[in-house]
Amino acid sequence: MKAFIYVPIVLFLTVSSGLAERKTLDKIHRQIPVGASEVLVPNPKRQEGYDLVIKPHGLKYDDKTGLYTYTYWKTDSTSVKLLYEPSNRLDVTVACSVVYNGETDEYTYTYHILNSTNSVQPLRIFAVDIDRSLVIRTESDPWYYYSTNEPPPGSPKWVFWGSRGRDVSPGGSISLTLVSKQGPVIATCYSKGRARTFDHPVIVNALASPPPNKEGLIGQTLAPGVLDADNAKAQVEAFLAVAEKWGWVSADKKDTALVHVSKGLDQTAFVSLKNELNPDHIGVEKEVAAFLEHLGKKQGFGDD
Repeated sequence: MKAFIYVPIVLFLTVSSGLAERKTLDKIHRQIPVGASEVLVPNPKRQEGYDLVIKPHGLKYDDKTGLYTYTYWKTDSTSVKLLYEPSNRLDVTVACSVVYNGETDEYTYTYHILNSTNSVQPLRIFAVDIDRSLVIRTESDPWYYYSTNEPPPGSPKWVFWGSRGRDVSPGGSISLTLVSKQGPVIATCYSKGRARTFDHPVIVNALASPPPNKEGLIGQTLAPGVLDADNAKAQVEAFLAVAEKWGWVSADKKDTALVHVSKGLDQTAFVSLKNELNPDHIGVEKEVAAFLEHLGKKQGFGDD
């Protein structure tokens, strides 16, 4: 009888041990999606009372406050709500002036950045998407030039300025300068505000990532680069499309300018184009004059 009783007990323990081991392995190898948590929830059908389930985090945006509310789940099935403010609550204008020095063969780029009174946040970061090797030096006090040591996520190329606590308040402005041997091309720029912090752990530790496309503002400006001037007509057409979008030139000016390049772009057409897009005319910014001057230099066009 002892042997008879002993054998089923051994079998029971063996099976139970195997199930426990399999459950442990399942948990170890179980893939939890980004932006979700593994949570214990009651299961009245089982004596143990709980099952492990995956629950997605919640995300809600409030148009009135401009804040996100994240909800994530602890293992014991209790929820935690965190407030998050994106760093894009800005109204920023960037105007780039470019000056060429024939003696040194250097271009000086000055970015005049205005943080509008409509902004909610102070401005604390400005960056331009160019290769840092094109930059000879910067003249950007009082902000700090980071180069690519701390670029925005996903880009290894940005040149990067940070305020180091000397933020530009709404209504304020700052000028940042860099010097390069390369003339101007269109480049992406990036501005970021200083979001409020809340009394809770860093939100990224509890969540997959911040809201997509909500970290800072993306725009267009001029920056040093390699200009492909083999087809000057195509270069001007592409530039004018960007210039109109970003307010560097009015739609009427753009349409008139395209007349000068519709039949090709020779010396005469280029001079007419520059006269049409004179930076003193209303609706034309310095970006247009700087780009045309550089393109003309590459093409060998002058003003005569």
